[in-house]
Amino acid sequence: MDALPNEILFRIVVRLADTKAFFTIVPLVCRRFNRVQSDIRKASTVSISIVISNSYPSLSVKELKFVRHTAQLPSTKTTRLRRQILQFSPGSKTWKTHVLRNSGILLSRDGLEDTTADDVATALQAVLEGVLPFGHVKFSDLNFKPDGLPISWIIELANHLSIDCVNFDEHSPYDKAPRSPKTLEECLLDEADAIKLLRSTDVTLEGAPFSMIYLFPHVQTFGGDLSGLNKSMFHTQQGIVRQHPNLETLRLGAIADVEADGIACLAEAILAGAFPRLRNIECGFMAQLDEDGDYRYLMEEYDVENDPATPSILALKELLHKCPSVSATIVGDQELDSDAFQQFHIDEDESAPSARMVLDTFVRKPRVVLECTAGGGFCVYDGTLEMLN
Repeated sequence: MDALPNEILFRIVVRLADTKAFFTIVPLVCRRFNRVQSDIRKASTVSISIVISNSYPSLSVKELKFVRHTAQLPSTKTTRLRRQILQFSPGSKTWKTHVLRNSGILLSRDGLEDTTADDVATALQAVLEGVLPFGHVKFSDLNFKPDGLPISWIIELANHLSIDCVNFDEHSPYDKAPRSPKTLEECLLDEADAIKLLRSTDVTLEGAPFSMIYLFPHVQTFGGDLSGLNKSMFHTQQGIVRQHPNLETLRLGAIADVEADGIACLAEAILAGAFPRLRNIECGFMAQLDEDGDYRYLMEEYDVENDPATPSILALKELLHKCPSVSATIVGDQELDSDAFQQFHIDEDESAPSARMVLDTFVRKPRVVLECTAGGGFCVYDGTLEMLN
C-alpha cells in the first residue's frame, strides 16, 4: 500500500460503491486516507439549483447580507445553512453521516428588490464557499415566478452565476407569495431588451405563448406552453418569417395538448427557415384510459382513431416527412405508454418515419450533483446517493 502512488489511490477511493463509507470511514483509516478523501472533495463540483420562493425554509436576504460581510460564520449557523442547501435523508445528525437527497437553495423572495442581483450572487457564492465541503460549485437552474421582481434582476443574477437553465413559471391561484398584476407574457414584453442579455441556453416558459421564444436569441433548448400555435407566431406584421438562429431542441410537452393545426404551422415555419438549427422535437405521450382507469390499448376495443392524441401525432409524423433534418423523441409517461406508441403509432403505420422517432420512458433519472475530475461522481435518485462509473 505504501508503494501505491496517491494518484492511483485517489482513483480507487473516488469510485467506492459505498458512498457512506467515503464520508465516514475513509477519513478515519489513516492520515494518508484522510488527505486523499479531502483532495477528492476539493476536486469535486457540486451542482446547485436555486428557487426564488417564500416557502419554508428559505434563505433570507438578511442571512445573505450577514454572510456577505462576515469573514467566518458561527459553527451553528454554518451547520444550519449546510442542512438547508444540501437536503439529506432523515435519521442522521451531521452532514458526514447523511445520504444526500438533493442540492438546492430556497432563496426567500422578501427583500430582494432592495438588494442588487450582483450582491445576492456574491453572497450566495460566499455562503456556498463557507458551508459546503466541496471544492467547486456550479448553478444548474434558476426557478422564478413573476411577482413584481424585475425580470432584468433575474437576468443579472442568472448571468452572474452562469446559470445553465432558467425556468419562468406563471403564478397559480394557490401561490401565497405577492404577485405581479401582469401576466408572464406582459412582464417579458416589458423587459424585452434586458432579456436579450440572458446567456443561459435552456429556457422554459410556463404560461406564456410560444412567440416569446424570439425574446431569447441565445436559447438552444426551449420548452413551454405550445397550445394555440398559429402562423402569426412565426411571422412579422409584414409577413416576413421570423428566424431564430440558435434553437436546437424544442420541448412540446404532452402531444395531446398541442393542436394538430399548430404542429402543421410549425412544420411550415421550419420549411421557411424559421429554425435552421432545429434538430429534435420532444413530446410526451400517455395512452387514453378507459372509464375504469385501465389502459385502453391493453384491451381489444382500443381505437387509435378516437385517441385525442392521434391527430397531433399524425401531424408530427407529417412534419418529420416534410423536414428530414428534424427528429422526434416521444417520452411515454410509463413503459406501457411507450409500448403502446410503438405498437399503434409506428408498427401499425407503415408510413411512420420510425427511423427518426425515438421512444423513451419518463423516469426520475439521477441528477448528478457531485462531479469529480478523477471520474465517477455522485448522483441523486429516489433519496439515495449512488456512484456513477
